[in-house]
Amino acid sequence: MQISSVQTPRVRQAGRVLLSLALVCLSAGAMAQGPSGGGNGGPPAGAPAEALTACKTAKSGDACSFTGQRGAVSGTCQAPEGRPLACRPKGAPSGN
Repeated sequence: MQISSVQTPRVRQAGRVLLSLALVCLSAGAMAQGPSGGGNGGPPAGAPAEALTACKTAKSGDACSFTGQRGAVSGTCQAPEGRPLACRPKGAPSGN
């Protein structure tokens, strides 16, 4: 009987530690993914500054181009609901 009374607090503590670690992992995973615009067909919320600048004076649907980290990009200016107008590359998944 003494053994179980000694182990019970340790088991509870281990359970709390595991629960805390699980919550930290879930939170870190959610933060790593961040917001994205894939669900409504637009550029991600973290669209590169060049993509935003390319459409600064344009209207939705206008052709656009910019040079990003991966080289020259051409596409169409689009603004998903609640997000700024940005150059969406040709061939990018629509997300619809």
